Amino acid sequence: KHPMKYKLNTIYSLVDRAILLADSQFHAKNIDTVKRILSNNCFPSQIINRYVQKRLQFLKH
Repeated sequence: KHPMKYKLNTIYSLVDRAILLADSQFHAKNIDTVKRILSNNCFPSQIINRYVQKRLQFLKH
């Protein structure tokens, strides 16, 4: 089992790539893909939703 810090960094890294490296028209689809990938890799849905939203808020500012 990996430490929580590693899991959060994985979420943040995937969200950053989905947003910063793509045109805005693809952001929603990319975030859905990130959530699906994390879910398929046994990340808890509460953690996924909380920290994806947290990172999206951070990137907005």
